[in-house]
Amino acid sequence: YYLFPPGSRPSHLFNAVMIGYMANNILPLRAGEVVRVYIASRHGPRFWTSVATLVVERALDGLAVGLILAGLFLTLPIPRELRWPAIIFLTVDVVAMVALAVIAIAPGGCATLLRVVFHRWARLERWLLDALGTMSEGLRGVRARRHLLPIAASSAGIWLVLAVAVWTALHAAHLDLPLAASWAVLAFMGLGVSLPSSPGFVGVIQAATVLALALFSVP
Repeated sequence: YYLFPPGSRPSHLFNAVMIGYMANNILPLRAGEVVRVYIASRHGPRFWTSVATLVVERALDGLAVGLILAGLFLTLPIPRELRWPAIIFLTVDVVAMVALAVIAIAPGGCATLLRVVFHRWARLERWLLDALGTMSEGLRGVRARRHLLPIAASSAGIWLVLAVAVWTALHAAHLDLPLAASWAVLAFMGLGVSLPSSPGFVGVIQAATVLALALFSVP
């Protein structure tokens, strides 16, 4: 809710999320995200504003996964074959966060830069300016000061609940592992599901879990 621009009053967001999850379970390539945005836009802001908020949400998820990965790098020996994908993910995530921050802080400067660079290609310039306007509109929720604390608190709370849930599941499977193992599972899952994949992420989640638990000598 707080990712939407102030005063937009979106509704049916829980319905949109659940329907999007259902679609992700039966459709490939994370097509449920499009379904989710469509449902949300039927009961609130326009479609492209909802798309922009989804991009911001994914960037925040990427930031969380990046912070977890950074913590794992500092506390666990990460195999070389897993280190490079994590570094690439972290690099892309940092670039995306910087780009969103620049758009949020100085949308006018970004528009001026686009006009200077792409003035010879009118159609491309117009398309990029429209995309910039959409992203700037989607970032209004993040720019609103009264939204910052709820966004930060809810994001941290969601990831903490997920970590405890994974840790509980590990103990239910008689794997007496520290809480760090659940963070490792979440980080590797975040890497795995960040790209479009199979319906329900079948195979991706299992492979990510196996790789993460291998760090804790689980065969």
